[in-house]
This record gives sequence, C-alpha cells and structure tokens, in this order.
Amino acid sequence: MCYNNSKKEFLFCNSPTPHKVIAFASEQALKLLSNNPHWNGDGTFRTSPALFTQSYYFHVWDEFSMKPIIFSCCEDKSEESYRQLLQSLFTHATKNNIVLNPSTILIDFEQGMVNAINDVFPHALVKGCHFHFAQNIWKKIKKYNLVTLSKQENIRRQIANIIALPLIPPNEVNNCMEKIIDELCNYDTKFEKLTDYVIKNYIEDARFPVQMWNHFDTIGQRPRTNNHLEGYHRQLNARVRTNPDLWTWINEVKSSEESVMCRYEQEQAQKRTTRPRKGKYIQDDNKLMLAKKKYIEDQDFDTYQKTLRAVSHRYIHIIKDA
Repeated sequence: MCYNNSKKEFLFCNSPTPHKVIAFASEQALKLLSNNPHWNGDGTFRTSPALFTQSYYFHVWDEFSMKPIIFSCCEDKSEESYRQLLQSLFTHATKNNIVLNPSTILIDFEQGMVNAINDVFPHALVKGCHFHFAQNIWKKIKKYNLVTLSKQENIRRQIANIIALPLIPPNEVNNCMEKIIDELCNYDTKFEKLTDYVIKNYIEDARFPVQMWNHFDTIGQRPRTNNHLEGYHRQLNARVRTNPDLWTWINEVKSSEESVMCRYEQEQAQKRTTRPRKGKYIQDDNKLMLAKKKYIEDQDFDTYQKTLRAVSHRYIHIIKDA
C-alpha cells in the first residue's frame, strides 16, 4: 500500500476518522507538480472505494498534456477533509525538499475546497471551471422553466452572453450584465429569477467573486475547464466497477500512476504530446486568443462578444440535454 509499482514511496496521507483521507503521490509526480504552476482538481463518486464518499484527483497541466498526479479518497466532502488532504500534501512535499507554489488551481464551485486551498496555498488563485459555470446557469434555466423561451433567437443570444461572462475582461462584467438584464427582462419578467441568481452568486458581493470564475487573463495560458479530468473519470469508470474495495482502487491508482509517468517521459523525449486534442477545440482556442488580441488593440467589445457567443453556443448544445 505504501509503495507504487516502481517500489517507490507512494502513500503520503492516511488520516483517522472522522474525515478520513487516504492519498498517494510519487516523488517524481510531486516534482512535476512543483515545476508546473497550473493545477486542476475534481472528484468522482462512482469509482470511489467502498466506505468512502468520493475519490479526488489533482492533475497538472504541463507543456504537453493534463496528467493525474494526486490520487485520494475521502470519507466525506467536508472542508476538513480537503484541508487534511492539502496540508498533508504540502507537508510531505516539504519533507522531500519539494516546493509547491501553484499559481492557479482550477476546480468546480465547491466552497469547501475553495476554503481549503485558500488556507494551505494562500498565494494560489482559485479558478472556477467554465463548463461548470455554464452547467450552473443551464440548471437554473431548467429549474425556472425557461427552456422553451430560451429557444427564441434573441433570448438565446443573451443566454450565450451570460455563459460567455467568464471570457470578457473583469472590468466589463457589470456593464455587460446590466445590458443582459435589460434585454432579457424586456422579453419576459420570468427571467428575473435567472438574472437575480447570476447577480447573487457571481456579480455583486457574490458567493463566487469575479476573479474566481473569470478567465480573460488566462486565455491561451491554461485550460478553462475540467473536461480533461472528466475524461479521466470516464476511463476509470470503464476499468473499475462501481465502489470497488479499497485494494482494487489502490491497484488501479498504482497502474494509473505508472502509465502517467511513462507518458511524461515519452513526451519529454519526443517534445510533443502523445494525446493531441481534437482539431475543433484547438481551433476554438486559437479564435479566442486572436479575438482577445484584437479586442485589446481596438477595444471593439461587440465584435469580441460575438466570437465568445460561438463558444457559449457549443456549451449550450452539450449541456441542454444533460
């Protein structure tokens, strides 16, 4: 249990109940975590070991691909468990003379993890996944029975503008949201519940401040979503039965870590990714970077926003039937 398939130290956390956490990372993985400033974190329930509520993974975005680095299972989803995980990680790395100082950590909008990151890595900027942001908006559209109304072209455009808020300059968010409110509420007052939700949670004295969910400054620098991690979870689901016993999960984690390190060494040797992204996603990112560059040069917000809506419509197409 304490060692990986290469017979190297692997276990770094085995805390007692309550808030029990078991977590693994190799020294090589920790060095990779140290050398790359952008991390992503996400949990999954289906393949978490029996008696644990979830398994939680941290991935690192290096110059070639996203890689799972930290493998953990948590007895619950409490802030205490997340703090135990992160503090154990920090302490273990420090004992091995490895400095962990991430610039950004992208997660979903789970407040307990946000608080734990702020405690253990106070200099890291916590970022909210753009796709989760879009999902949250669409869930409210369904909850408030606005789906049918949202099929109208003018209304769909404003919904797309809401979903595109994370891609506009932070100083434009308030003005943009005011225009969205004017447009939507002129169409139908039923949209007041939706716009009130957005304001309360993301805009004014919000539960999630703008700097958390806005990605304008990091366009072209790091992924804006946890979709890579969701893909990893789907792979786990295909290989491991639902809620396996702890030893089955640990063996899967060891195999996964071995595979990741082989991929890392291969990519370093070849100086290219072994997992190329789909062309349409690369094209979307290139369009966004070009649109951002043009906006900075000429300050034509309407043209920039039009480009962003294309990204939003893609998200809507994916999540509307979920």
